[in-house]
Amino acid sequence: MKAFKKNSLILLLLIFIVFAYFRFYNLDQRIIFDWDQEQFSYQIKNIVEKGDFTLLGPRANNDRGFFLGPYFTYLLIPFYLFRNLHPKALIDFIVVYNIAFYLISYFVLSKLFNRNLAFIFLTLWGINNGLAAYDVIPWWPIILPLGIVLTILVLKNIYENPNRGNYIYLGLLLGFFTNIHFQFLFLILFSFIFLILRYCQNKVFKIKNFLYLASSFLLTFIPILIFDLRNNFLNTKLFFAFFLEDNPGLVNDKNIWTVVFTNFLKPFIYFERVDYMWLFLFIIAGLVIYLINKNKAFSKNFYISFLIILILTPVIFYFYGTRPSEYYFLYLVPFIFIAIADFMLTINKKLLFVPLFVFFLSINNVALKKNLKPIPIGLYYKDKAVNTLKANINMSKKFNVTIDAPLGFHNGYKYLLDWYKIPQSGNFKDPLVQIKLPPEGVDVRINDGIGLIIPKELRK
Repeated sequence: MKAFKKNSLILLLLIFIVFAYFRFYNLDQRIIFDWDQEQFSYQIKNIVEKGDFTLLGPRANNDRGFFLGPYFTYLLIPFYLFRNLHPKALIDFIVVYNIAFYLISYFVLSKLFNRNLAFIFLTLWGINNGLAAYDVIPWWPIILPLGIVLTILVLKNIYENPNRGNYIYLGLLLGFFTNIHFQFLFLILFSFIFLILRYCQNKVFKIKNFLYLASSFLLTFIPILIFDLRNNFLNTKLFFAFFLEDNPGLVNDKNIWTVVFTNFLKPFIYFERVDYMWLFLFIIAGLVIYLINKNKAFSKNFYISFLIILILTPVIFYFYGTRPSEYYFLYLVPFIFIAIADFMLTINKKLLFVPLFVFFLSINNVALKKNLKPIPIGLYYKDKAVNTLKANINMSKKFNVTIDAPLGFHNGYKYLLDWYKIPQSGNFKDPLVQIKLPPEGVDVRINDGIGLIIPKELRK
């Protein structure tokens, strides 16, 4: 037994090394600091310095969308406090989150299924270039996979012990992560299907359990409710308008989701072709049907619920009719990896994992290496540019700073200028310092992406 535990620990560590390498190598130069990151950085700054507690989080989809809750912003506060409000806090968050996801996923999947399934799941997760890229983006969707794993755990607990506490936990989880990103609505649907199946089996339905679930779920929307009460139910109006009114700026294309989903599946199938996308979905559906027939109890209900979600995904996005982003389909990945791993273990062909691992690694290899390269206009170099600017300017003189960059590349600098306490006069007659992208005709070159133009009269 001790030897078995020791071998499992070594394997867990080896898999983690692979997992961590593709996420933590060169991490400080791979972190982005764009519009989203600047937005919640200012929210945190206002909370810490002014006690201005925000009631809103991200906006769904576009500037016509409704707002979700502010929980991700609050989750980041300890990291920002540790870094004295510098956005390097995002690096710490990425490291802590990924380690937490790895360990929690291992222990939860080992409990729900077995250790071997957890090992296969984490290995596939570790070498998937799409996931490796998503796992280092400091924004709301990053924590959704953890929410999915925890939701499955609570559903297992409800299956075995349908008490008040487990229903409250489920409501809080579904509410919290729905406020992180609305694609978690698929997990609400998954949970609903699972609970219906459980009811059909034991014929026991307690209205109070439903009330516990609904109440704890609604509790997570209190910040948004307070905002609506203060603002004539603005967010509620935006919510209904988002789903019921057409956006004149968007073309309704029922099949546009297939192009995006094909891009999303590239780390799984390599080929960006819609027919291969459908083939992949049919294969996964076939594996799930096989597992439904081979399993009983919780696992059977789990796979039936997943199969229904898998079938409904094309239907829902077809009627959605608007181009989603690739990460909108992130909710499917944990289920797909669980199904693949469980299928190999169920047919007792563990060696199938070797060619599967080689295949996935080969089709992800180029993109994985690309993921490790520094981002020329990421947080590291934006911070370096502003720090260099401060080091080379006589702060006793009056001046202004402007960002000379293509549309969409201005974000992040304002927060850093504030953090480094670089004063600006606001008088257009004063000399102008330029942060220039790309760095053409600059006085100071930060890298191939950013440069500085500093008037002579301002230089130290």
